[in-house]
Amino acid sequence: MTGTGGQKRVPANYLENFMVGLPPIEEQSRFENIYKQADKSGFELRKSIVSIDKVIKSLINENL
Repeated sequence: MTGTGGQKRVPANYLENFMVGLPPIEEQSRFENIYKQADKSGFELRKSIVSIDKVIKSLINENL
């Protein structure tokens, strides 16, 4: 760590040589499946919100 005044920094050359480990392919696949399900759920949620918004606007217009 370098720096002064309480603002310590990791030197750039440390990060350039830092080795990142990967989990086994089975664990990567499991994470991918979780991610895909979450993404699909988010998409469905956004579609539902758009549909609800259309219904609300329709009801408001009917009552004007």
